[in-house]
Amino acid sequence: MRPIWKGAITFALVNIPVKLYTAVHSRAISFKSLCPDCHSPLRYKKWCDHCNKEIHRPLKGYEISKGEYVIVEDTDFESVKIKSTHMIEITEFVPRELLPMIFHEKSFYIAPDGESAKIYSVFYHALKELDRIAIGRFTFHNREYIVAIEAGDNCLHLHFVYYPMEVKPSKGITEVISLPSPNSEELALARELINRLTKEKLDLAKFKDRYTDGLLKIIKAKAKGERIEVAEKTATQPTEANLMDILKASLNQLK
Repeated sequence: MRPIWKGAITFALVNIPVKLYTAVHSRAISFKSLCPDCHSPLRYKKWCDHCNKEIHRPLKGYEISKGEYVIVEDTDFESVKIKSTHMIEITEFVPRELLPMIFHEKSFYIAPDGESAKIYSVFYHALKELDRIAIGRFTFHNREYIVAIEAGDNCLHLHFVYYPMEVKPSKGITEVISLPSPNSEELALARELINRLTKEKLDLAKFKDRYTDGLLKIIKAKAKGERIEVAEKTATQPTEANLMDILKASLNQLK
């Protein structure tokens, strides 16, 4: 893998030269829009209905009210760019559980750069033993991000963290405001079911991307002139009337 960034992790008087690597890649399949008659790729034009013409150099506008826009020019974007310091500036360390997973945006691997392997290793093992995460700020591609650094299996992980105003509060979900209280028997059965399905180690490799794999299978078959029939699957939805029966049946199935 090639690093996408080089710089340093800094806190107090500590400076750790590091490299950043992408940790994930999307398996989403992209498609081109084609003409239904000749199967040629379609080309989209930026068209102004008012002037009845194609626009080659459109302006950028922010809608402040219906049909009213503020024009934002290149100089405006340049004026708010944040200059990169090539530093991941750590401001504090907190227990890992204080950062809910819902705040994680993107993830990266951090590796030592140059002669920094020793101090990198010390920092990595200290974070792991204390079960803490480092919180700080990082300027990347002209935008400043909140970041969290944690000790992974064999290297440091960096996560972009959503700003608090970017995460919607769950209080706006009316369905969870007044949840019904379970009775003691239901709760006991649910706890037992969870305990029986609890694993000491997490193995994500057993989970397959069935949608993408299935779609790729269809694409490959159609490319060969074949056709695959996909059977529909239905799942039983538990109702309040049969919840106890479903919990009991689930436990019996695990025996």
